[in-house]
Amino acid sequence: MGTVEVKPGPQWKEKRLTEQVEVTWPNGNLKAKGVTVNGHRYGEWNFFNEQGDRIEAIYYASNRGSAKCNPEHPDNKGAGKRPKPELPPKAP
Repeated sequence: MGTVEVKPGPQWKEKRLTEQVEVTWPNGNLKAKGVTVNGHRYGEWNFFNEQGDRIEAIYYASNRGSAKCNPEHPDNKGAGKRPKPELPPKAP
């Protein structure tokens, strides 16, 4: 057995529009992160609590299902935390 390359043929009519999506909490930390294809969630999506800790991973379009994550685990703690934007210096 080996791998077979697959690509759309000339009869393929639908465009596949992919987009990286990041949804944030009001404090700027990530709430959800993943990819959409033609507006539908696809592949691995990660979800975070307001403190930026990963709490769940859902695998769309596969048989892998979902996983609840321990927010205290080092791989999850702060995984969605965003640095606060620096404000420009005030004019004198």
